[in-house]
Amino acid sequence: MFNHRFNKFKIKLKASLTLKIALISAIIANLCLFAYSIIGSSVDVNGFLQEPFFLVPIAYFFVLIAIISGLLFMAKESRSGD
Repeated sequence: MFNHRFNKFKIKLKASLTLKIALISAIIANLCLFAYSIIGSSVDVNGFLQEPFFLVPIAYFFVLIAIISGLLFMAKESRSGD
């Protein structure tokens, strides 16, 4: 009886971990895009574009992590609901 309760708690803990990963990744992605828009871009005296472009692929990476984590969370929740 105790083992069944422990396993159920363990499943919920793992599901909540995937949800936390999804939410944190989405927040980080939004912060990267916000920082990119706040910093902005400019052209220096030599005609080179100066911009923090590295933030865009980092944001896309965190969006991908958030989507995958969210899908895993929804799959675990729908499976545990049966």
